[in-house]
Parts: sequence; C-alpha cells; structure tokens
Amino acid sequence: MTPGTPAPPVDALKTIYESELNPSFVSARPPTGQVRLFGMGASYNVSIAAQPFFAEAGLTSHARLSTDAQLFGVDEVASDDLAILVSYTGDSRETVAVAEILRRRGVRRILGVTNDLASPLASACSDCWQIGVDPPRPYYLIFFGGLLFALYKLACRLGDTTCASFASEAAHLESALDEGERLARSFSVPPHSIDALGRGPDFGTASQAALVAREFGRICASPWETGNYRHGPIETCSDDNLVLLYVSPGEPARSLDLALAKRLHQLPGRLLTFPTDGANTKSASTIVTRFRALTGLAPIVVMAYAWANLQGFVPGKLRYTSREFTDEIQ
Repeated sequence: MTPGTPAPPVDALKTIYESELNPSFVSARPPTGQVRLFGMGASYNVSIAAQPFFAEAGLTSHARLSTDAQLFGVDEVASDDLAILVSYTGDSRETVAVAEILRRRGVRRILGVTNDLASPLASACSDCWQIGVDPPRPYYLIFFGGLLFALYKLACRLGDTTCASFASEAAHLESALDEGERLARSFSVPPHSIDALGRGPDFGTASQAALVAREFGRICASPWETGNYRHGPIETCSDDNLVLLYVSPGEPARSLDLALAKRLHQLPGRLLTFPTDGANTKSASTIVTRFRALTGLAPIVVMAYAWANLQGFVPGKLRYTSREFTDEIQ
C-alpha cells in the first residue's frame, strides 16, 4: 500500500452494504410524484451519481445543490414528490434548511440520509435512514460508499426489487484499488492540475474525483461536463496537467467519449480513462459495474493519498474548510 493509505476498505464496505434497512423502510412505497435529491459537497455529488438507481426503479429523479434550493426556491417540488436530503454528518446547515422549507411548503415525504440519527437533519425530516458507518470519520471511500449504497438500497425498496449481491462488485472494487496503487507509483511528482470529465451521472463521479484531489492531494482540480470540455477548457492541456475521463457506459455517449480520448492523447499532458481496462491504455473497459461511481473514485483516492505524501503533508488534513467557512447562509 502507498504509505499513509489505510487498508483497502472492501470488507468494511461489504458490511455496510449488507446491513439491514431501518424498520421504517420495510414498507417504503414509491412516490406518486418524482424523487428530489438535495445535498452539498460529496453528498450532492453522490446524489448525481445515484440517479440511475432510481431510473432502474422506474422513478424520475433530480439532484440539486441545497444552497440553490435556498436561494432560488423549491417551487418545482410537488407535495407528492419524495424529497431526499443527503448529509453524511447530518449537520449541513444548508441541507437542514431545505428540509425545513419543504415542510413549510407541505411536502409530505421528506427523507434524511445521514450517519447520525441525533443530527439536526434527522430532526428536520419526516423520516431518516442511518447509513451505519463506523467510525464516524472513516477512510474516504467508506463514507462515500455508504451514501451510495443507501441511495441504491432505497431505490430498490421503492421499486420493489432485490438488491444485487456485493460479491461481483467487491472484485471490481479490489481491482480499482490495485489500479490506483499502480497509477500512484507512476507519478514521481503530483500533477500541477487536474480536469475531471464526466457526462450525466458520471459528472457526479468526476466532481467527487476533483473534490478528493483538492481535499486530500491539494491539487488544483476542476470537474467538467465532457461535451463542454471541448468548448474552451481543453486549452489548459499542458505537460503537467492530468485529465481524468469517465467514459459513459452506453451509446452514443461512449463512442463520443472515446473519440475525445483519442484526441486528448494527441495533446500535451496525461490522460487516464475510467472504468479502466486494468492497464489504462488508450481504450476504456467495457465492464459496467453497478457502483461505477465507487470503482471510478477508488483509484483517485489512492493517488490523492500518494500525492499528499509526495508533498509532505497529512492527506485530508483540512486547513480552511471549517464550519465558519462552509455555512454560506447563516
């Protein structure tokens, strides 16, 4: 393992995935309206990445930043929609405020997804699901995976379908972590900047990859919608720039992404495509995993820890991200 990197969290993720639903969710019924997801930071990113789960359940879902909902209103949320408020700690002030706004507007089903049933978010929602991650501040992949699993299991419950086995996903995750180790060793110095590209749900993964690179590796990283990257942002490609491209699983988006990858390989800088084929060559893997957001993020987490070590600081030790700073709206 890369020095300073915790042991692979696959066993811990398996335990979280196989944990039972809260009793109140046993009789969960699908909404007559739509699914509305709200969150900040990683919770917002995982909400974007989880939207295919609800589509598989026959439900239309939308993800929105909690601050946008506060500033510009929640008029699009109908009383028969299911509002899902996502916050790992349960004390994101913006997300708690959205729950309170929705209650005042008469939205009947407001569900909190958090790791703390005693949190302000749990109190503000009509129901709450504890994802059951222990310890409270675990290795990064565990809390992100816990949120992703919670939304997947909720979608399965709403769609009255059986959750898939974790066995095959565990193998993909192990492979992704190994790939992260291999890639980390290929960097003698960290990249100066990172562009993370993804379409649709993969934009949530790309956004989370950029967040991890910033928080843990202190690399200047930015997420971009893949198609929009062609319209100007591509100009920053340089020898010390790294591009992370999350290749879409379905056509025609996949072919468009691979065409962009071919073009990027002709430009300065380094390109990594995900999901990887195990060698991160010029083609992306055709393997489609259910939790592609998690397997796509795993190599970046490992590399971010390694980049922090190369720069001589503790991975994930935040300098400026405090409650005083993150609470945009008091």
